[in-house]
Amino acid sequence: MSGERTIRIITTFQSFTHNHIMHFCLIAGFVYLPLINKEWFGWITYFLGILAHPFYPATDVMVVGMLVARIIHRICGFGIIAIATLYFVVQLREYKKWEITKLGGELMDLYRHYFKGEHAEFGRYNPGQVLFFWLFALPCIAVASGSGLVLVFSDFFGPHAAGTALFFHDLAFYWGVIGLIFHFVAGIVIPENRPAAHAMFRTGEVPESYVKEHHSLWYHRLQLKEFEKETE
Repeated sequence: MSGERTIRIITTFQSFTHNHIMHFCLIAGFVYLPLINKEWFGWITYFLGILAHPFYPATDVMVVGMLVARIIHRICGFGIIAIATLYFVVQLREYKKWEITKLGGELMDLYRHYFKGEHAEFGRYNPGQVLFFWLFALPCIAVASGSGLVLVFSDFFGPHAAGTALFFHDLAFYWGVIGLIFHFVAGIVIPENRPAAHAMFRTGEVPESYVKEHHSLWYHRLQLKEFEKETE
């Protein structure tokens, strides 16, 4: 609705963290695919090798491609670790205000809301968003980062630890792909959630009517805070 008041649901820092971790994950996962299946994704290694081969003319194209893919993967990995660590440190100062630790509504309300079109009472984050964070986002980043560091410094940790780390690194990859599909469907495919996706990648704000309809418990708290300010 034109001229409708907007409410900020995503901070600039949250948007920065989400978007850049997503970019790093997509790139790191893309160059990781040939390690999962060389027959299907070997063309990625070959393409990277062709691009970098002029710098290593005496080395096989596929070997060069694997080297480039490893460098890209590690750069992305360290980028994810750096951003995630910075976000955690910044957010730790306000841990008492964390909304992500609250379920934000009933799971059955989530089902009724999205599958039956019924109104449901949700907080700032609905149960689906909370569960996604704790079941997919946090475990994938933590496991992939930890196992990745072991692989990078495998000479220090030893071959047994490196083998175990590779297993968990692959596991984090597959679990992350499943989470990414859920995330895409929930954020983009489901029409009701597109204003939130737009806010994440654009302004961080959504129409007031969206918050009132989809996050009514949080909306009521915001209204109460505004009333308290007006009556001070």
